[in-house]
Amino acid sequence: FLHGSPEALARFDMGEYGHEDSLKRLIGEDRTDPGLLGQAIDARPEGGILLLDEIEKAHPKISRVFLGATDAARVTGTDGVTRRLDRWYLIFTSNLGSASAAQMTGVPHKMVERTVIAAATRFFSPETMARFTGRIVFSSLGYATQREIAENLAACEARHFERVGREKGLCLQCSVTPAGTAFLVRHGHTREMGARPMRDAVERLMGGPFARWLLGFESECGVKKYFLEFDATEGAAELSLNVQAGEDAEEESEKKIPPRRPAACGEVRAAT
Repeated sequence: FLHGSPEALARFDMGEYGHEDSLKRLIGEDRTDPGLLGQAIDARPEGGILLLDEIEKAHPKISRVFLGATDAARVTGTDGVTRRLDRWYLIFTSNLGSASAAQMTGVPHKMVERTVIAAATRFFSPETMARFTGRIVFSSLGYATQREIAENLAACEARHFERVGREKGLCLQCSVTPAGTAFLVRHGHTREMGARPMRDAVERLMGGPFARWLLGFESECGVKKYFLEFDATEGAAELSLNVQAGEDAEEESEKKIPPRRPAACGEVRAAT
């Protein structure tokens, strides 16, 4: 929306800059090195967006580099070059106050907002907070958004296994039922962490059964294409995969896979 191109975004994961020595990576080691920050700025003379993700995880010296830039609109690297930032947007994200906010269920968003802003002010100081032209406190993810995240990640996982199947000379079509998606949401979202565990849940609970099916695959006579469908219901004692050879195969086979997690049931069907 701001620059019309994803290349305009330069993202820095501040969790990677928690040590004092990582300052050299950012602003350079010597007079010939512009550092990653200098490279990003030089690559976009027309300006762009600097996204500093989870700024609270950065070493204090590194935080001061960026916080000072919000006031002066410039930053000087070890190479001696002062780079202007007046064409750049600086966006800081953090999880400050999120633990307290996660416990505030059923309260107005304004109250949650005040709690989070207070936590950020304690961390940055009132003077630093005053430099930010805008402060946004996001609401917790609703169930519809959680499902959308799960569906997108599951679709990526399905495409991955279809690609692996092609490499093995198999024609696979992978999908997830609505019940399977709901199962992934239940195990991939927490009040404290939001949807951060979702990718791991999809790879472990959905990808695990598919991977074990592929590892144990044996070609079935007459089967040309396999339709693999992940389905899940609560209350099952184990995670099992039922593999059906298809309508024109002579017989039906069933394969039980050891459980990856209790109270989960996965089903994979194959057909011609």
